Amino acid sequence: MIAQHREAFSSSALRLRVDGQDRAYKFMFAQKSPVVLRVSPLEQIEHFWEPRSVDSNNWETIGLDRPVRHIFEADLFTSMGWKDLPEVAAGDISVLFGLTHTGGREVASDSTWQPLEEILRVLPVKLSAGGGGGRPRVPKDELLKLQKDFPWLEGLIGDPESNSSGTRAGGSGDDHVDLPMFEESDDEVDVLLDELRARRADWATPDEIFDIDTDFRVTLLGGKWLAMHKGKACDAFRGQVRLNTAAARWVSRCGLQKSSRYDIDKFTERGAHMCAQVWRLAMHHFFCIWMGQPLTAYAFTQADFNSWKPPQEFLDLLPGLHVQAQERAQALVRFRPY
Repeated sequence: MIAQHREAFSSSALRLRVDGQDRAYKFMFAQKSPVVLRVSPLEQIEHFWEPRSVDSNNWETIGLDRPVRHIFEADLFTSMGWKDLPEVAAGDISVLFGLTHTGGREVASDSTWQPLEEILRVLPVKLSAGGGGGRPRVPKDELLKLQKDFPWLEGLIGDPESNSSGTRAGGSGDDHVDLPMFEESDDEVDVLLDELRARRADWATPDEIFDIDTDFRVTLLGGKWLAMHKGKACDAFRGQVRLNTAAARWVSRCGLQKSSRYDIDKFTERGAHMCAQVWRLAMHHFFCIWMGQPLTAYAFTQADFNSWKPPQEFLDLLPGLHVQAQERAQALVRFRPY
């Protein structure tokens, strides 16, 4: 069920009760076929909030620095499978939603722990493609109580009062609500989409796993359209600027390229990933130079260009690339941000 509803658990932590002690793990990745669940250990940080006086110099900082119930230190480099975890009953597992990165290795949530059994009980039903049967119906009062206990459900089943996701059955006197049903795609497409998620997890760096706000990122491209029309899980890596960041404003202000795509067929999977990562590193390098200048209309100098050095691992990769791919990859050695 967790793998089926991986989107709902994407920013969550799992807490296992083992011999009277709690062990917490961050949800990282899940797929259905074959069933895979990957988590990363979390260490609870004891924290206390002290009252502070507010004045004209610190009110903005204090306003942004709001208290949270739970703070953890995340192990960014350890990934564990479900079989690596202690065996506990479902009743000894709780879930914490709304987990966000707050800086360094810290993640935090202002939510409360919810029993996994209760969460699985109220999650929407998923049917296979072409499956028959009517939509499941529950009393509206019960659904309102569930949403009060589990606010995160609204994104999945809508507002019972307006019934935005479902359709009210019967006339105005009917006090039941039809729950939405999520139709699964066909098995072949599902397998390819699970493969895409697995390969993204394999290639992900720690900042990508925990969605740390960096100025540029690398994405493995793929999706349902590609799976249905091309029979592929993925076809390229793309380096790109993150939206709504200072780097995005710099790219727009200077008219620079916002992304760079490298096809797996031309560069190989490792080569395409490496090129996209080097493009990201190069853009970050020149962005940092620009950020250090007193004037926004700064023009890069030859010394700035000479300061860019790609990783040696990338240079070692170049001779093994196809000629056309090698020419484009060489351009990253002589990179200019325009």
